[in-house]
Amino acid sequence: MNADEAAVIVWIFKQYVKGLSPDAIAEMLNAQGIPGPRGQPWRGTAIRGHRRREGDS
Repeated sequence: MNADEAAVIVWIFKQYVKGLSPDAIAEMLNAQGIPGPRGQPWRGTAIRGHRRREGDS
């Protein structure tokens, strides 16, 4: 992880603490053109997790 990725993660946590939903946060990240995991667009499950992918890395 680099400093830019770390800054995005901190930003995500701050937005979540403010009460934004994972889906809303994902929409904001996509609107800003910030690449999501594996270079794909952001989805709410990338932030909140997905039951079937629990523990995947």
